[in-house]
Amino acid sequence: MTNRATKSGLSLEAQRKMQAKYDPELERKIRHFFVEQTGKPLEPQEEGPANFQKALKDGVRLCELINAIQPGSVKKINHTSMVFKQMENINNFNTAIKAYGVADSCTFQTADLVDNQDLATVQNAIYQLASIFKKKGGQTSLGVKIADENKRDFDEETLKAGQNVIGLQMGTNKGASQAGMTSMGTQRKL
Repeated sequence: MTNRATKSGLSLEAQRKMQAKYDPELERKIRHFFVEQTGKPLEPQEEGPANFQKALKDGVRLCELINAIQPGSVKKINHTSMVFKQMENINNFNTAIKAYGVADSCTFQTADLVDNQDLATVQNAIYQLASIFKKKGGQTSLGVKIADENKRDFDEETLKAGQNVIGLQMGTNKGASQAGMTSMGTQRKL
């Protein structure tokens, strides 16, 4: 972990808000997802943000996960205690999940995991990976099935008929009249 000054004021408040987004139930599901895909549980097996971060911090298990889902996604996994090599593993994981179909906005910064900055974004990235995996036909209990494209073809007659319809979002003028309106500047009679 990087030596950083103790947070105070607004940065402490922001850090607490980010830590509050961490979901212990989602952690259980993610741990199960790792076992489903790689056949090995995360170590340490005890739950909690500190243990979750410790299990994924070196990036090895993340790389093993994406390689189990799509073999060959990460060519070289660094099994070392050097921090910059661990960060390289995490970057390789993020690159691989983007190539697999996870949106760039759903990935996380290396510091979010290595420095325990925002583990909720790490959880979200793995959840999104599981959702894409499920969309591509994978079997897992984690993630939601992302909808496929539902393309519709209308004939010309149906398209022209749709242009004549006034949507109710635009309002309606039924029953509108100028009855009771007075000309500008005249006083109201009470």
